[in-house]
Amino acid sequence: LLYQQILPKLWDPLRPSLNPFQKKIATMIETLLYSGNVWLIIGLVLAIAELTNGTLIFFLPTGLSGLLTGLLLRLQENQTLPVLLENWAITLTFWGFVSLALSLLLNYVVKQRETSEDINKYPNDLYK
Repeated sequence: LLYQQILPKLWDPLRPSLNPFQKKIATMIETLLYSGNVWLIIGLVLAIAELTNGTLIFFLPTGLSGLLTGLLLRLQENQTLPVLLENWAITLTFWGFVSLALSLLLNYVVKQRETSEDINKYPNDLYK
């Protein structure tokens, strides 16, 4: 509950000092960050970017987190779920925490699988 009160209030004091164009851009960004379709697109783009990188550390967890965030927002928009993500700040925080958790989980799983021996170890009789 603390982050629900603090994050939006950090942004609100800046609003009066913005000119009309900046206010329009800020409103557009807020609207986009709270749209389920935008988060689904972000997640898909990041997951596809993982195909070019292949490290499983950055793009895949953030992409999966974006897809999960988009799915959650879409279910909220269709009123299938109660409102869990109330504004753009909570949505962005949720995405960050889920990305971090997935990154740590994938890192742990990948390190568990890497139990193969080093290919540079040769039998001792080759050096005689």
